[in-house]
Amino acid sequence: MAASMPSFALNHIAAPGLSLDQLFSLASSLGLHHVEIRNDIENRPILDGTPAEQIRALADAHGVSILSINALQRF
Repeated sequence: MAASMPSFALNHIAAPGLSLDQLFSLASSLGLHHVEIRNDIENRPILDGTPAEQIRALADAHGVSILSINALQRF
């Protein structure tokens, strides 16, 4: 049985100034297929009421999957 490669995700806290479009583009350009978005970065989708469907479509357009929404302590 062949060993599988570890999977990595880009967490939005690594580049909090990027929009989600820019974050997803960065992840894709780095060859990463997974991202973790956050709900504790001011003036970013999630907190601003952006519909989940819109965020999902943006991720799909960049070929990335959202693994989690981190910093859920406010819920």
